Parts: sequence; structure tokens; C-alpha cells
Amino acid sequence: MLFVLVLNKFNFQPFYFSRILVLNKLQMRGLYLLLIVILLGSGGCERWKLKQPAYLNLSWKFHSTSSSQGNVVVNKGYFYSAQFTVSGKRAKGSDVKITQNLTGEKIQFSGETDLGLSLDIPMGDYIEFDISALIDNSNHPCMRLEGTFYKGGSVAVPMIIEWSNYEELSFKIQNPFSLERKKNYKVFIGFDAKKLFENVPSSLWSQPNFTMENGVPTLLINNGSGLNGQLYAKITEQLPKALVLTVE
Repeated sequence: MLFVLVLNKFNFQPFYFSRILVLNKLQMRGLYLLLIVILLGSGGCERWKLKQPAYLNLSWKFHSTSSSQGNVVVNKGYFYSAQFTVSGKRAKGSDVKITQNLTGEKIQFSGETDLGLSLDIPMGDYIEFDISALIDNSNHPCMRLEGTFYKGGSVAVPMIIEWSNYEELSFKIQNPFSLERKKNYKVFIGFDAKKLFENVPSSLWSQPNFTMENGVPTLLINNGSGLNGQLYAKITEQLPKALVLTVE
């Protein structure tokens, strides 16, 4: 009875209290909704940024041109490609895979060579990245390297290594790297000659067979017989390990 009198004295209304509680609940719900909108907005903004492109220009560069023994040097070559594919994994964002089809194009290189191929690729921090070239085997040879073999360590003889059947060249980056929005980058692919020849026994270089090419004695290494065929097998075995990719 005393409690009712006190409420009446100060003119308090039970309805007034309930209205305050309802308003507080509505305000809290509004704050929760605003927080959700902000979080969704920031996430959407980050996803939008990760879709922005960086621009890649593809070039060729030999990582090294001579064997560790110094008896073999490569300086030019070519391959026929039907397709280039860029694949990558980022620290944030979806995986990337972009394919560019070619019409059995002859990709020629010597020293540092602009291959005339450009790609737009999503920006971000890449933890894995590789470029694969699908070889067009309808051409014979489909891939070729040219250079010099030093017979007996001193007599220079032209050298040709050629493949008539090879499936794919896969160039992989060794370290993580970042691509920034709308920035131009040079991507270099190439052979590392030291790795290409590192496990070839010196005995196979001792007495290879020479053929006449355009009237000149030449060391021709292909899928044949004898020591030249064994050289071809060893070099082909090493080839995947000798493919290098760098980004600048």
C-alpha cells in the first residue's frame, strides 16, 4: 500500500517504464544492425580490392646460360605453344587461374626477350604462382635449344638440343610476392642451364656423335640412339627442375 502511494506521489506511470524498455531494445537492435552493415561493407570493400588487376608482361630470360663444368653454353631457342595458363594462390582471396589460347605460336627467345604476351591478373599477396605453356606437338621439332659445346674443353662446336614430343613447360615462382593494383610488372620465364646439365655424367660428353648441319660439324642431341640419345634422356629428365620464373 505504501509503495503505491509513493508511486502516486511522484506521478510515476508503469506504462512509462515499459516504453523506456521498448525504446532501449529498439536502439540496441539498431546498433546491432549498423554493426552488421559496417562489417559486411568492409568485407565487400576488401573483396572488391582483391579483384582489382595488376598488369603482367611476359618475357624470357636465361637464369644461367652455361653448365657448371663450363663445357656447354645455351643462348637461344624456341618452342611452339598452343596455350599459356597462369595459376596462383593468394593469402587472401580466391585462387586465380587465367588461360590464354594461342594458335600454335612459335615462341622464340635469345638472351632477354619480350615474348609479346600480356595478362591482367588480380592483385594480392601470392604464396604460389606458376605459368604453364602447353606445347604444340604438331610441329617437329616442337622445342629447340641452341648453343655451343666445347669439345675437349676448348674446341667450340655448334650444339642443338631438340624435342619432337614434349607436353608442357611449367615455370614456378620460388618465393611469395605481392602484386599491387594497376601496377605493371615484368614476369620472366626461362631455363637455368646449370640445373639443366647438372646431373649429366661427364662420360656422356666424352665421345658424342657429330652430324653435318649446313656443312658444319654439329652436336645434335635428340631422341636417338648412342651417347647422343643418352644425353637427351638425362637432359630431358632434368628439364622440369631447370624451369625458372621471376617477377620484377
